[in-house]
Amino acid sequence: MPIRQTEPVEVRYYPCDGSVFLDTHHLIKGVAGSLFWKLAREHVRHQRCEYSTRELRLPGHQPVLDKPGGWHCVHCRLNHG
Repeated sequence: MPIRQTEPVEVRYYPCDGSVFLDTHHLIKGVAGSLFWKLAREHVRHQRCEYSTRELRLPGHQPVLDKPGGWHCVHCRLNHG
């Protein structure tokens, strides 16, 4: 299925609480917001679309998820979302 072209969206991230905004609309916050921000940056930098939870645990990736309940939250969201 072809990807439809749309207008650009400004994505803003606030690391103090992991909040992510798309233009002026709040999308998500906390661990999920930090994870979204990390994956969005990887996509922009390297045009990647697929990631694994194992990859996110590698050195250099961990700080995004070093928050209370971080890994539990990621596994719940990826496996039940």
